[in-house]
Amino acid sequence: MEGTTSIGIYIGFSALFAVLSGIGLLTLLRLARLPTAWTESARAMNLIKEYYIAKCPESDFTRAFTWRLASIPPLGKHKSLAFFLAISVIFIGVITTVAAVIYASLASGSSTANLMNLILGVIFGLVFAVIQYAWYHRWLK
Repeated sequence: MEGTTSIGIYIGFSALFAVLSGIGLLTLLRLARLPTAWTESARAMNLIKEYYIAKCPESDFTRAFTWRLASIPPLGKHKSLAFFLAISVIFIGVITTVAAVIYASLASGSSTANLMNLILGVIFGLVFAVIQYAWYHRWLK
């Protein structure tokens, strides 16, 4: 009876960490959407600026505006707050994926050494990190 209970606990923890990994991925995709939305808004506002600069040449609007259409910061800068938050979410996703795989291997009754479970978890975690990073950059476009 005790072995069945511990297997159920392992399955429960594995499922919990897998769900947390999925939530992390959704959070990452929302983080990817933030800079995209900001850039779209900045472009829309800059169209208004360009209109007034063209229609009112006697006014010196060029000094009043920090950004013009050509000088909007690029999307997906690697030193932005959104990027650092994304890296943090990816790191947390790696940790929860490693935990999910370790608990799943314990639930399967794996008789291999704990080191092998850890190595398997780290491999899955790193693969998940690469997938998350690729999706983050895909969603930035």
